[in-house]
Amino acid sequence: MNRSTLSSVRRVISARQLALACAGLLALPVLSGCYTFVKAPGSADLEQVVNAVESVLKERYYQTRVHRSSGHAFAFSQVELEGAYPVMYRIDVHIVPERTGHYMPRVFARKYMDIAEPPFESGDQFTHYDVEGNPFATQNWKPIIYDRSLALEIRKAILEKLEIPS
Repeated sequence: MNRSTLSSVRRVISARQLALACAGLLALPVLSGCYTFVKAPGSADLEQVVNAVESVLKERYYQTRVHRSSGHAFAFSQVELEGAYPVMYRIDVHIVPERTGHYMPRVFARKYMDIAEPPFESGDQFTHYDVEGNPFATQNWKPIIYDRSLALEIRKAILEKLEIPS
C-alpha cells in the first residue's frame, strides 16, 4: 500500500468513528430513559416535603440527619434491651419524584441488634492484675427485620403534616 491509500483509509476510519460517536451522543438521551419531572399544580415542593420529613423524624428521634439536596433523611432510635441484646431502629426516608407530579416519601424502618462479644483473653485466665487487650467488645450491629408497621406509621405522619390524605 502506498502512502496516499493509507492516509485515505485513515480518513475514512476517523470519519466513521466520528459519525458513530455523534450518533451515540444523539441517541444517549433517548436510550437512557430521560425523564423530566413536571410538578403537578397544587402539589408540595421538595423543600416542603423535606421540612415535613425532618419535623416528623425530630419529634420521634433525637438522632436525625437530613440531606436537603438529595431528599434523603435518616434517624436512629435510642438503644433498648431485648433480652440480653441491645436493639435499635434505623429509619430511612427517601423523597422520590413520582410520575404523577408529586414528591412522595418512601420510608424504610430496620431493626438492628448488637451481637458483639468481647475477645477471648490470652495467656493465664486467672491473673487478676495483668489485663491484656480491651475487655470491652466493639459494636457489631446486624439488621434483623424490616418493621413495616413502623414505616407505615411514619409515612402517615409525614402525609398528615403535608395535609395529603393517605
